[in-house]
Amino acid sequence: MSAPYRWAIRAYPDDFRAAHGEELVATAVELHPSGWSARQAWSLVVGGLRMRSHRDSNHSPSGAVASGMRVALFVYSILVVAGPITSLVGLTNHGTYDASAPVLVAPLIVAVLLTMTSRWPVAVAVTVLAAAGAVRTATSTVEIVRTSHIIAGVVFAVLVAGSAWWLAVRGDGKRAVRPTTALAALAAGVLLAWVLGGSDGNVLLGVTTLLIIGGVILSAVDPRVLVAGTACWVMTLAIVVPAWGVVGPRSVVTWISVAIACALALVCRRSVNRLRLASI
Repeated sequence: MSAPYRWAIRAYPDDFRAAHGEELVATAVELHPSGWSARQAWSLVVGGLRMRSHRDSNHSPSGAVASGMRVALFVYSILVVAGPITSLVGLTNHGTYDASAPVLVAPLIVAVLLTMTSRWPVAVAVTVLAAAGAVRTATSTVEIVRTSHIIAGVVFAVLVAGSAWWLAVRGDGKRAVRPTTALAALAAGVLLAWVLGGSDGNVLLGVTTLLIIGGVILSAVDPRVLVAGTACWVMTLAIVVPAWGVVGPRSVVTWISVAIACALALVCRRSVNRLRLASI
């Protein structure tokens, strides 16, 4: 009868399981004396994974938010260069890409820094990159660039730079990913951009959607993936909403996207609150 519960408590950290494992199993058996309960076993698994998440996120809800935010910054820094790289090496022929050295090197520098820290070097690099991008958009002579694109560039720059400085001031300074993981992520981003025909919008939307779906599934256990997905969604909105507008035929997409962002924020808050309760 206790075998399923003994398997379920493997989700807990080793030290906690050694100290309290028998007590957890005995309590589960006592609650269901007539036979084992799948719901009780699942509750033990969720509790164990939540405890691991609590420890991995620096024992605090703010640590979980910081972890999700730095992953979001890393994902964006990789995805914004994935398309131009495919164009540069001849995998795609997407005319809207600028595959010049500054456009490629600057986000890659941010990605490299995020494999070491999420403190001041990242904040400074992101601020310079975001400001340069906004200025470049504002001073562009390309006819397709309108006022809405300039507003989008400024909003995006403020949002991304603000996130980086929040991490520098309030975060725990941990790196976003390991260097080997960063290389694998870059390769995956280039492959995805190639499969999608070099469309940067499709790449951003696809990866962000995957993060959100995975985050919702794991929200009862670990809020970090959902925080990363929500942050990527909001950063994407900062770019596209000014172009779509808030009135007119395309405004329906804007308001649906904003509603999704609000719903995701509420789910994130609920998931982080669970982590806060676990820390009490």
